[in-house]
Amino acid sequence: MRYEKTIIAIIDNGINKDQFEGELLFDISVNDLGEIEEEYEQPEIFLHGTYCAMIIKEIFPECILGSVAILDGFGKGTFEKLVIALKWCSEHNAKIINLSLGTTCFQDKLEMQKLVNQYAMNGMCFVAAGTNRDYTITYPASFTNVLGVEIGKKFDLSTKIDLGLDFQAPCEKELIMKDGAIKIDFFNSYACPYITAIVGKIVQIGKINNICSIKCYLYSLFYKSYVPYFPDWIYKAYIYEDTSGLEKYYEFFVVENFDDADTVIVKNVEVLRKVASSKKHIVYLGKENNELQSDCRFFWSRNSKIKQIFNSRIMNKKITIPIITFEVENPIEYIRYAYYLKKVLMNEGYNIYIITFIPESILCGMEFLPEEILERDNFVLENYLVCEIEERQYDAILLVAIRYNIIRLLNNINKQANIRVIIERNIYIYEDGNFIKKIVSPNKEIQLIKYLLELII
Repeated sequence: MRYEKTIIAIIDNGINKDQFEGELLFDISVNDLGEIEEEYEQPEIFLHGTYCAMIIKEIFPECILGSVAILDGFGKGTFEKLVIALKWCSEHNAKIINLSLGTTCFQDKLEMQKLVNQYAMNGMCFVAAGTNRDYTITYPASFTNVLGVEIGKKFDLSTKIDLGLDFQAPCEKELIMKDGAIKIDFFNSYACPYITAIVGKIVQIGKINNICSIKCYLYSLFYKSYVPYFPDWIYKAYIYEDTSGLEKYYEFFVVENFDDADTVIVKNVEVLRKVASSKKHIVYLGKENNELQSDCRFFWSRNSKIKQIFNSRIMNKKITIPIITFEVENPIEYIRYAYYLKKVLMNEGYNIYIITFIPESILCGMEFLPEEILERDNFVLENYLVCEIEERQYDAILLVAIRYNIIRLLNNINKQANIRVIIERNIYIYEDGNFIKKIVSPNKEIQLIKYLLELII
């Protein structure tokens, strides 16, 4: 069944029908068993979803609203309920999703990213609030495929673009309830429906209807171009001549048919020119200086990373977390091992910041640093790394590179490695002060690094 008007779904804690006078196309709840309920206990005290609905309706009265309750009376919910809610919204043609919820837990990032990208690829537009905690990254608000929102005094670009947030919006207003007026709190989650309403109006007039075009259009209102700092939007990618051997570690699906992909990944500049005429998003891993400006697709290259580094907010702080270095002859071979190590340590509660100079590593959720950045002012790189460490709450740095680049980076940030791992001809030498040990067994390697991390973190 199709609807002429824009359908906005509010995924929250439900809407109190006694207080909200507008009509709802649907009003359901996802219970603890993962079942859809049309009759559920409406919120009485914590009226968060109700307030969001009233803000959207006030700004965009022509919209069609629906509600999916997945949060409890304390504003808590589960990822499993969100999965069910989005599936239901997709099946019922909800085009825009208002999410005044999210997580700051690094262990939730990847599954949240894949979920959002799955539906964004099929045309769903997400608007999500960042956390109210200062300078902490939030998922999904920080993702490229999401319009991330913070509170502000007026509709404007976000002051926290380095956190992945896009816009700020006001929420200081009184809402007229049946039993009197109420002034809502100064929280990001109440700025979110303001942007949702604006997006609804844009989609309603039929001018643009995908998250990339909407984001680029809204940035243009402030005479800015949108530059994605991470290619985290990919759900399905077609890759030209991938010889890295890292495919199983990519954070997306690789497809064999060009038409099935939302993104094309290329390393050759001639191939880049060939695919530039398509409407696919593009990730360019080559070294040549290329920029493909477009308001209908995302484009990432090493220049995007350089812009991110130079646009980082000024921290005036030093790196204080431990640094582990893997000195290797062929870094790309050991990215696989670093990825595995990161997953193992994640299960132990460690958030490891893996840094390489191999562009393919960014497709594995790692940090890629262009080598030319080492030739710039020392403060620039250290400042960027401090930002990333603080915002993403990293516990330790794992640097995988040839010895020359490791020395250059450590000199650039004026630091020494806490743990050195020198890998030569499959001989592993661990250095920690005067401690040197040669080990061959991978399991012993992991146990040793875990032990050393526990000593220095």
